[in-house]
Amino acid sequence: MDCRSFYLQIAGRITAEILSCQLRPGQQMQSIRRLSVQYRVNPHTVQRAMDKLKREHLLEKCGQRLFITSDRELLRRSRQQEGARLVGAFLEDMESLGYTRTEARQMAQQAVPPSRR
Repeated sequence: MDCRSFYLQIAGRITAEILSCQLRPGQQMQSIRRLSVQYRVNPHTVQRAMDKLKREHLLEKCGQRLFITSDRELLRRSRQQEGARLVGAFLEDMESLGYTRTEARQMAQQAVPPSRR
């Protein structure tokens, strides 16, 4: 269960879509109204999420429209930071289960099929 505020959850989902290239650099975002219907929240909640993504420079405003940043270096750095955050969280979770970091890394390597290494 995610106990973050709805706007942070929405910002997180959109960030994940940007960093995984489901939303492409330069692509226009859907309207606030359409996103509020999609996420079943008040438009103000979506606006707060968009404001957060603008502050992080993942979204750029052009007139009244929002676009995914075209700054590929920013996207590369953001993707690396998110990957490092996820790996750190994984290692912390494994340590809480009693595994050492070495054991956790070995388990992670074993879980990846040889074709994906």
